[in-house]
Amino acid sequence: MFRSTLILLSCSLFAGVLIAAAAFSGHERTRTRFVIQVGSKYGYIDRSGRIVIAPKYDLAWNFTEGLAAVYLSSTSGQIDSAGFIDETGRLVIPMRFQYARAFAEKRAEIEVDDKWGFIDRSGRFVVKPHYDQVQSFKEGFAAVELGDKWGFVNHRGREVIAPQYDLTWGFGEGLACVWRGTKCGYINRQNAVVIAFRFNECSGFHGGPSPVRVGKKWGYINKKGEFVVPPTYENAWPYFEGLAAVKLDGKWGYIDPSGKVMIVPQFEDGAPRFSIGEFREGLAAVKIGSQWGFINKQEQVVIPPRFVAVWHFSNGLAEVWDPDCAYIDTSGNTVWTAKRKSGVNGRQ
Repeated sequence: MFRSTLILLSCSLFAGVLIAAAAFSGHERTRTRFVIQVGSKYGYIDRSGRIVIAPKYDLAWNFTEGLAAVYLSSTSGQIDSAGFIDETGRLVIPMRFQYARAFAEKRAEIEVDDKWGFIDRSGRFVVKPHYDQVQSFKEGFAAVELGDKWGFVNHRGREVIAPQYDLTWGFGEGLACVWRGTKCGYINRQNAVVIAFRFNECSGFHGGPSPVRVGKKWGYINKKGEFVVPPTYENAWPYFEGLAAVKLDGKWGYIDPSGKVMIVPQFEDGAPRFSIGEFREGLAAVKIGSQWGFINKQEQVVIPPRFVAVWHFSNGLAEVWDPDCAYIDTSGNTVWTAKRKSGVNGRQ
């Protein structure tokens, strides 16, 4: 699960997002602007559904830390320039990048001449475009790839862990899961191995034990590498708001950090686009039959299944397809909708 990309039909650029780069973002709680597409152009609405930045961009990311990456195409139709706007729509960092991603910890990933680096909020390079790929900053470190190996840089751009691993999802609660060949383990910020390379797949620590795969089964370990939930599941997600989604006998349910089943596996697998929702703002997206709806932690269906695709709630709104792209509030009321049937798969 964690070594693949997640593709999701969405009003905004959630498509093609690496799970590790997106799933643990803490910025969504304060979102005040939400990406929309009208025709072939992207703009933004506020939480009431009012358009506050007119659709005029060829692609756009959601706001984080008060800024959003936006994109324009050349006369050939190729998207080839990116910059950043503030929440009023003012261009504050010029369209001088080949590609750009969201800000995290006051740093944004940018691409110039097919190489990746980081800028600060003024647009100044803090890591010059030098790497083949990068991930967003988490806990002061960002994963960077050079020559098929991954390492880490700090906020000042210093390479604190030289590229040497085959893959990583970055740091979470002081530890980073990293791969050597087909096995993964965990290192600390000093690059010391604290959990041996003995798992087939792993994720980061996020509000509870970390999911790991041994053979074909998933379980959860603590920071000593000890299993607190034995490998019994067909798939497993990190913890969000105290619960983790797990798959058993082809159905999804939820467990608490001790491994106790809180919601019996009963929901359909929505793979490959979106297997199951994690809890955000007290609600999780679940697939019942062929449609998506939302449940609460008491297993009650609070928004009946009527959508063909969904994303989790963020500051009171969730992106859904019904089948047109729309935003709903936590009561299921439509806040904004677009009469369109085609999605955009964003680039990561």
